[in-house]
Amino acid sequence: KYLEYYLEAYGCKSDDICNKLMLIYQEQGDKNGMINVLNKMYENYSKDPNMEKTALMIQDMIIVLLEKEDIYKTIAYLEKYPINNSKLLNLYEQTSQLDKALILIKKNYKKEKKPSLLGRIAMLEFEIAKNKKDVLEDVLNNFELALSSGINNDSYQNFYGYLLIDYDIDIEKGISLVKKALEINPNNIAYLDSLAWGYFKLDRCEESKIILDKVVKRVGKLDSDIIYHLDKIENCIKKQKGIK
Repeated sequence: KYLEYYLEAYGCKSDDICNKLMLIYQEQGDKNGMINVLNKMYENYSKDPNMEKTALMIQDMIIVLLEKEDIYKTIAYLEKYPINNSKLLNLYEQTSQLDKALILIKKNYKKEKKPSLLGRIAMLEFEIAKNKKDVLEDVLNNFELALSSGINNDSYQNFYGYLLIDYDIDIEKGISLVKKALEINPNNIAYLDSLAWGYFKLDRCEESKIILDKVVKRVGKLDSDIIYHLDKIENCIKKQKGIK
């Protein structure tokens, strides 16, 4: 109790006291106590520019403990101490807080100017938009800028490629992008579905069916997009064979 009184009154001005408290809380399995001590340590070290690495290490320990307790407490903590933006972004996406994720990643891009971030902005903008066609041009431009910077990101390649295919903008280019994604991740169900849809758009329905049959064999007909694509492809084959 004396140690706890000291901690609340003076924080972690004494490493010995905070370290001793940490050992006691660890022995007791008191996660809230550990988090409280680590918060005090972080507040102390974050004020010293020479201790930035130590402060970040302590923050990582806090995040690990918080995630085991409550993901929303982790988010609240990272919003209060916005150092690990990449972790916060992942948690926003994990909890479907896409509006917050988009605001954060745009803020990161404004600060860092990394072209790779444009691909993630494109994905979020398209997913959030109620009217997809309203944002389509900006989304495609952002994907183009991201991928033309030299990064080799299979998620961006597939997403961009699928949009080019689905909206009949440039089906050949879309298929080429999806194939690049499959070179990186050849067993990805979504990428295989995109390729099958691309072949369908070129009336290569038999090839499309072969690919999609493999997908259905692995995951079944649980996905609405796969069911829709399969139905279109099977009707295409019947039409090509003259079957009513």
